[in-house]
Amino acid sequence: MLKDKINNIYVYVYEKNDNYNDLYLPRDNVFPYLGRVYINNDNGFIINDVYFSSERIGVKNYYDKDNPILINKHSSDGNRSYGYEPETFAEIKFKTKLDNTSKSQIEYIIEFKPYDSIVDYVGDNIKKTLRDPVRIEGTFEIIREDEAEIIRLHNADIFGLYNDKSILFSSERIFSGNVFNFDYLFINGKEKINSSINGVREFSDEFLKDKINENKDIVESYVKESKQRHWKSLIDESILNYIDNYADYYDELKEFKSFNILYYDDKTISLYKRVSKLEDLKLAEIDNMFMTFELESQKLISPYLKDLVNDTEALLKKYNAPSDFYSNIDNLIFGITDSFIVIMKEKGYGKIFIDYKNIKDYIKKDHYLAYLFN
Repeated sequence: MLKDKINNIYVYVYEKNDNYNDLYLPRDNVFPYLGRVYINNDNGFIINDVYFSSERIGVKNYYDKDNPILINKHSSDGNRSYGYEPETFAEIKFKTKLDNTSKSQIEYIIEFKPYDSIVDYVGDNIKKTLRDPVRIEGTFEIIREDEAEIIRLHNADIFGLYNDKSILFSSERIFSGNVFNFDYLFINGKEKINSSINGVREFSDEFLKDKINENKDIVESYVKESKQRHWKSLIDESILNYIDNYADYYDELKEFKSFNILYYDDKTISLYKRVSKLEDLKLAEIDNMFMTFELESQKLISPYLKDLVNDTEALLKKYNAPSDFYSNIDNLIFGITDSFIVIMKEKGYGKIFIDYKNIKDYIKKDHYLAYLFN
């Protein structure tokens, strides 16, 4: 883990094991490091996957609401361009190679790129916003947690999910990555936590085989149907009521995939897991789970916001929560990151992000997680 608490930039690096089977992407085919980046400061807010080397991290803006990857990007003259290259949100350059350091810190420079974003397109009318480049120097604390392992399966069938107008990132491919879970976390010596996350106490070849077969059966069926049916027929009407197209759907799901490590220190780990229910290959329901564990006791901390804060309703009003968040206020759930909390309903994809500094006055002083907000 790379953590800069001053600039609020955090990178969770996943070590990959490439020795298993054809469901893995060989490390030589991608950058040697894979992880998630969390940036939350005056220069922007973004949560995204990153693929990077020991010298630099490129943070792409795959899901900009105003210029989404899932619709065709318009060129400056108003013509459609199907060859989409996502915007670079920021670039992090290490002052020494990450591979070559055994120290507990590494210095870096981050440059937030000039940002040219289409915010409206009606006919030939194009409006744009421009962000000036920003350059910051900082220092990451390097935290090595060898006892945790991510098993990440990449089913080869997903990469056949292309359409004829979007070669680089098809909507169906990204849809699959958000609906189906291919990540499994195991922590050595924490059997209770492993059971809660994965349903088994420890990793084994048998578990891997079962998950391979389970994912292949589901994904192969979905791939076959997605090539024959319109995308709307793959999503239940109750979910379609909230979205007009794939782009709107991904804008709602953009921050989290089906499994995410949100926070990890020597006392606590916080995870997000999405369970998407399919009925006749239709996405019928989205269930959200935040799992925060006390590592020493392996106790699951209550995920309900009412148990973390005083006066939940006042907090929601202060941050203009959507009206449907009030309908079942006692069942709102939360997850923690290094600099903000995430609040969601148990079903659906709406979410609120609140900085630690803005929520600390609401935190119950006797709550286990109170130490994070001091």
